[in-house]
Amino acid sequence: MMARPVLSKSTTMRSFDTEPGTDVMPGVVPRTLPPPDRAKPLGPRVIVADPSAGMRAELVEILRADGYDVREACDGLALLDLVAAWHPALVVAAWDLPHFGGTPVPEAIAQCGPHAPRVVVTTATATEEVRREARAHGACAVFPRPFEMDDIRTAVLNLA
Repeated sequence: MMARPVLSKSTTMRSFDTEPGTDVMPGVVPRTLPPPDRAKPLGPRVIVADPSAGMRAELVEILRADGYDVREACDGLALLDLVAAWHPALVVAAWDLPHFGGTPVPEAIAQCGPHAPRVVVTTATATEEVRREARAHGACAVFPRPFEMDDIRTAVLNLA
């Protein structure tokens, strides 16, 4: 076990001297956020739902950089809760999302009501049968994995 160092008065941190009448260090320009009415509004709401944390993180990062207001879900239950509470314009979801009990993702989301979001599906099973089934259940677009991020970005731009 490593011994903890003992701090004496000579080794403790000291506070920086500030300019008289301010809480700012000399030579430092304080940063402020723009007023709320001038803040850039976020774009349409998009949910990214995928069991892979890495895939979710990559999609979320790219869509946020494009200006979308993005939330994420790791399974079907979290996705349905988020759709009901947040009312997104679009969902980008894995076809094999856990906790849907065999119900296709687009069909489960369509059951959320008349204002259900559009759905883009990604799938590792890129057979024509899966594509037809996804479209038959309401998917607006189906992308086989691996896919090009620019293809997803274009779909989101056209559908959100």
